[in-house]
Amino acid sequence: MLNLIIRKLSTLLISIYTIILKISKKTTYLSIIIKGGSMRNIIVIITTLVVLVGLGYLIAYFTYSAFIDYAGILGIAVTVIIWFFNSKGGHASRLADAKVQGYTDQKLQKQKYAFTPNIAFYTSLVYSVIMLIALIYHYREYF
Repeated sequence: MLNLIIRKLSTLLISIYTIILKISKKTTYLSIIIKGGSMRNIIVIITTLVVLVGLGYLIAYFTYSAFIDYAGILGIAVTVIIWFFNSKGGHASRLADAKVQGYTDQKLQKQKYAFTPNIAFYTSLVYSVIMLIALIYHYREYF
């Protein structure tokens, strides 16, 4: 069973990589990421996809359900987690500032809320949209 999952994951990653290379020749945004960017961007994209697909297969395996059932929601959850940890000046930052102020009695400057999306966020967001579309298509008879 594990060999089958690994084989499917490797086939999926190879096909995703070839699709990205084909699209990058046509699309300016992807060509900037792949050609104009560094190899690090490609590694981040592939790593994010491996984590998303791997978590999806693990959840599907342990809950005895289909991969598509959890893929969209998992993508949204990972996107929100990436957004939460890459934002500045939000609730978590205010909580940390309050703890520091409580220990040191020094008032800290409030940080202005800012979010700078990165490649992992965009990858997770695109994955979420694709998986939600696939989920709707898969269960189209129920709608």
